[in-house]
Amino acid sequence: MVIRELIDTEAVFVRDMNVIEEIYKGTAEACPKLDTKTIKLIFRNTDEIITFHTAFLQELKEGVASVYVPKGRRSPALKEETTMSSDATTINSIVSTVVSTIPSTAASSTTAVSVAGLSMSGADTDDTKDRQSTIGPCFSKNIDKMKAAHEGFLRTSDHAAKRLIQIQEDPTVKVWLNECNEVAKDLTAAWNLDSLLIKPMQRITKYPNLISQLLQYTPADHPDRDALVNARVTLENAILEINKTKKNFELVGQIVGRKRKESDVKAGFAKAFGRRVDKLQASSNRPEEDPEYSKLHEKFGDDYLRLQVVLRDVEFYTRQVSAYVHEFLQYLSSIELVMRLQPGPYPEIESKWVQFNVSMRDIEKVALEQHLSQVRKHVIEPFELVIRCYGNPSLAMKKRSKRRLDYEKYIQLKKGGKKIDKSLSELVEQYEALNETLKKELPKLSALTEKIGNICLGNFVNIQAKWARRPKILGIVPFSSAFG
Repeated sequence: MVIRELIDTEAVFVRDMNVIEEIYKGTAEACPKLDTKTIKLIFRNTDEIITFHTAFLQELKEGVASVYVPKGRRSPALKEETTMSSDATTINSIVSTVVSTIPSTAASSTTAVSVAGLSMSGADTDDTKDRQSTIGPCFSKNIDKMKAAHEGFLRTSDHAAKRLIQIQEDPTVKVWLNECNEVAKDLTAAWNLDSLLIKPMQRITKYPNLISQLLQYTPADHPDRDALVNARVTLENAILEINKTKKNFELVGQIVGRKRKESDVKAGFAKAFGRRVDKLQASSNRPEEDPEYSKLHEKFGDDYLRLQVVLRDVEFYTRQVSAYVHEFLQYLSSIELVMRLQPGPYPEIESKWVQFNVSMRDIEKVALEQHLSQVRKHVIEPFELVIRCYGNPSLAMKKRSKRRLDYEKYIQLKKGGKKIDKSLSELVEQYEALNETLKKELPKLSALTEKIGNICLGNFVNIQAKWARRPKILGIVPFSSAFG
């Protein structure tokens, strides 16, 4: 039964992804040879895939509830199934064994992976119940979320695979992987981490085939047939787009990461053909710039400038508050010095001046340093990190601008029916990869910039409010009331 295969294999996929998340990723921090950057590269957004497919599996179950009801806790989808541990055995208890064998600090907390076994609700179902099943809408409604989750995982899969091969040469990493493999063998049919990490690609490419099989058994008048046909077409297009994005992402990485010497050679060629380029630029037949990219390019520049302005304002604030406290202390010290040199007839007031001066010195030595440290940690450093994130996109945009002339030349030659050489075709392919990738990634960068900016500015307001309350917290008498 195709429906059973769809549900069963989806449940096994969710379980396999949980094995990655809880056993491998959950204990990776315990391996001293794995830094945060490597862990993020290898496992990518497995948490997002688990979140999506867990919800998607539930929707599929609800869609076929009239003909198929999952029961039990054992999964029949493993072809080489070994006897599972008792119900009391969970990944939480097993992971502790993995961590204890790795010579490092304690691993992060883990949660148990549920093993959802499935069984048929009955031998047969009548036609009425069958016509109540709705699988197509489940796919159509979730295709965008599915595409986003898998695209984020697959676009760096080659880089992740190479890095995984590199780290396996380290003995400590081998110990960690062997222990994880030993624990995972009773929970998954996959034999190692490599075979688990290709599951997302295998899963999304299997959906069109499963839907095709469903269509073979779905009558033409079935309410779900049209939705299934549309879902299959949408999935096939999504897979093509994911593959294109992956290819473009890799190509852009090669272009942006290219060594400078090669760029210098190309720059020399560009100068040699400068006159021809100028003629091309002056041509009235130049194709129009991509309007979507133009808007994103302008937004990119505005966001970058805004980040710089806000960062400079915050840095100016830190200098200003430091100067204010220092100058105010100089003023208080001068008053105290005058009082010591020539005592007046009001010793109580002079005593308050001395007390106030001592309190303000404590603020400069302790409170001010803490305040500036908080501003730097929670406002300035995050802004600086975001600004650094603009480096690679900016470089990619410059590369695109250089290849724009090649693209325009290609368009004119194509319109004129002239032959296009291989080198020009490669440059145009690079331009298109840069253009498509930038149009896809720049909106994400802009959204994240806005989100982080709002968080940092909120932090800044809270830090300033705490600083303003500092005298009350320390029990310092306000200047206005102390001498009024």
